[in-house]
Amino acid sequence: MSQTESYYGSGTVYIKRRGAAGAARRPIGNCSKLTFAVADESKEQQNYEGGGGTISKVTRIKSVTAAITADSFSADNIALALRGTATVNASTGAIADEPHADIVRGSLILTDRLPNLGLPLEVTLGGTPVPEEGNYERKRSGIYILPDATDLADGADIEIGYTPLADDLIEALTASGDEYELVFDGLNEAASGEPTLIVCHRVSWSPTKGLDALGDNFGALQLEATLLADGSVTGTGKSRYFTVRKGRLG
Repeated sequence: MSQTESYYGSGTVYIKRRGAAGAARRPIGNCSKLTFAVADESKEQQNYEGGGGTISKVTRIKSVTAAITADSFSADNIALALRGTATVNASTGAIADEPHADIVRGSLILTDRLPNLGLPLEVTLGGTPVPEEGNYERKRSGIYILPDATDLADGADIEIGYTPLADDLIEALTASGDEYELVFDGLNEAASGEPTLIVCHRVSWSPTKGLDALGDNFGALQLEATLLADGSVTGTGKSRYFTVRKGRLG
């Protein structure tokens, strides 16, 4: 009599860039989905000697893919999803007289950095401070010039003094197709927490097909990857794609 083994998985996904000296195997963070799919293709030889049907068939693996839904919008995860690069700017020194030429009323003026709205922000015109009331509004990304600004005219050149926030800058689609190792350190909650380890040797990420920047629910990063054959894996019965190790507690 066979024994049913149910599976209810949870755990942490880690990735590490291949070929990078000292690269960390970092956790992606909370993920609500990790799915693997294997696609194959078949070549069939028809029976022409009578009766029809197939006389021979060859099936080959076409692709191995992985899909992850990541709930953590860290800078590194966004860069991974956008095949970009992430840099940290920790400088929070005050910026004086940042120039912005030829302004237009009824327009958002983007400052070079994100302003700390809890600290003073000043707009000057020809060195003279411009009153905030009746002229502009502070925004998370700069200032908005009111359509009927009293002291600011279209075409004016202004300066903005403010203190920036520390920030992460992600430049989208600037990174090459780096390869990664992917590890799932999981457990089966339906089997008393038996450990499950999945190791993918070579993973190539595709730019995301879904980046929730605005919505009425928590955002999610849709990550898709192709598992490539790892030629360094040798030996009979050894997978060049990925392995699954299923622990036994009893």
